[in-house]
Amino acid sequence: MDTYRSNVSASSSDRKAASGAEPTSIAWRLTQCLGFLVAAWLLLPAATPVHLEGFTAQIQSLAMRLAEQGNIHSHDLSRPRITDFIFLTRAGVVDLLAAANLVFGYTGDLGLRILTMCSLALMLVATAAAAKRLAGVSFGIALLACVAVPGLVELGFYFNDNVVSAAFFSLALWAATWKRSYTADAVAAAAFAAALLCRVDAVLGAPLLLLFYLRDARPFKVLAGRLLWMAAVCLAVLALAAWANGASLLDGIRIARDFSISHLQDKGLFPGRDPILHFFAPVGAVLIVLGAALGWRRVPDGWSRWVWLAAFYGYPLLLLLYVLRSSLELRYFMPLLAVPIAVHAGQGLQAVVAWARGPDAGLRRRAWVIAVFALAVLALPPAKSMMRDGPRFFVGRLWVTPAWLEWQDSVHLTMNKAAQTVADLVREPSAVLVTTSWNDEFYLRLRLFEAGYHEVGVEKACRPLSHYRSGDRDLWHVRMDPQYALPPFKRQLATALTFFGAAQCPSVRSDAPVWISTIGPLRPESTANGIEQADFDDPPYTVLLQTPGARSLRPHPHMQYAVYAARPYTPPRWHTLESRATAYVREQARVSGDDPERMLDRYERSFGVAR
Repeated sequence: MDTYRSNVSASSSDRKAASGAEPTSIAWRLTQCLGFLVAAWLLLPAATPVHLEGFTAQIQSLAMRLAEQGNIHSHDLSRPRITDFIFLTRAGVVDLLAAANLVFGYTGDLGLRILTMCSLALMLVATAAAAKRLAGVSFGIALLACVAVPGLVELGFYFNDNVVSAAFFSLALWAATWKRSYTADAVAAAAFAAALLCRVDAVLGAPLLLLFYLRDARPFKVLAGRLLWMAAVCLAVLALAAWANGASLLDGIRIARDFSISHLQDKGLFPGRDPILHFFAPVGAVLIVLGAALGWRRVPDGWSRWVWLAAFYGYPLLLLLYVLRSSLELRYFMPLLAVPIAVHAGQGLQAVVAWARGPDAGLRRRAWVIAVFALAVLALPPAKSMMRDGPRFFVGRLWVTPAWLEWQDSVHLTMNKAAQTVADLVREPSAVLVTTSWNDEFYLRLRLFEAGYHEVGVEKACRPLSHYRSGDRDLWHVRMDPQYALPPFKRQLATALTFFGAAQCPSVRSDAPVWISTIGPLRPESTANGIEQADFDDPPYTVLLQTPGARSLRPHPHMQYAVYAARPYTPPRWHTLESRATAYVREQARVSGDDPERMLDRYERSFGVAR
């Protein structure tokens, strides 16, 4: 692709104008400062990343156990299959976070914040550096082009495994552009292996990495030797990780296939439409289309032409079609395209800068039209918003920063409330905790582990409860959420079985205080089992950009975010719920000709518990 780099710019004067090599006016300096100030404003939430969901809390609690004990065997004794799935498909992230915990302490979120910030920084630096080497885009313009694509930079506003995996994959692609050497090839291979360990679906990036190595029309023996060396390094890294973790990447791929949840919901014909639109947003899309159009005319001839077209046009389009058909989240798969995005968007932005500073009046007008469009789209009131992995604005990105900051405050409030619930439970020698959803379940488990609790096994009569102990204090956990729809029952029956198990357990004191928690509005299976939204004092949602405070700059009524709530239940009220669930389970068993005890056995086995 070095051939392409020599042809990427229309003229040497364009390159000088875009890079600032020509004498610059005060107006141009002020424009540069404004651009970087806007970029800094849009990146501000990256300084305070928070948890995204219960899944990330589970990753952090896994890392705590790994750092403390050297293994994860006792992490979740009543849901070992869930633990295996999360760990085996993201072992690299758990390992890195465990290392951070060893340095920064087991409690609190400092380790995950540093990991998230470092991952975002590595992804942006590697992506911009690769764009510079591939297409002659200046490093600063490539960084600004990345910021223009919200789906890339907003990955760093919350803890997730995607940004860590994407950072390593971007490093692998960058290393593939270095001067040909065994060291560069080893770095690329090791970085790709790390991306796979952090997230199994990084395997979808393998064709793009291979295309980067096919760019040179070298003799086949030379190319084959380089690829064999890279395969050896990659396999060595994966083998070392398998030895350290006690499981291989193949185990992760196998369990990921078993946990496919595509059958759980009707996604519609094109579920990835909104995620793709919000990932790119208007400014990013315009720059990418402009850069791709300009780059198409400058693609080199010969073998390199076909490789370039496949790597920067064909493969991204195929991945976009896959996301359009299958993905509901912005962070899935798309970060693998960070380098192609930076190349196209960087070329587009560099062309606009060159036009604005060039002698051609027509091109200057074209550049200012694009600039005015970009400023208008950024500054207009928010429009086409959605709450998915945080607040997203298709139009009005300048307002998204206060929305992200308020969303992060809401997550902090949720985690603090969960910690307060744990503090209330710690005062009791024996208590019962009932969680109604996936998120509050794993947030509370994380805070319980930080408070010194550890999980112990339960007798068969107490299945499917979880039992935690800290010193002489006992806590029984009723986990209502049928995670990943693994139990072979309808949701209402699956949740009722957890109440039925609690009623049968002889070790749970009848006068033990009971706390019930939720995040957001109660699900139908919770209300069907007798829990009511009116039981909780706090509303299920907070509305972003509506709450008073210094960070609220503009109201927007559609930014609702589910928040945590918990309250104590009196023992009589709790026993009423147990009795109601027990009657329902027995009735369902009678109708189906089943037995409640066998139903509990199947419930346990669905989560990997073997007795």
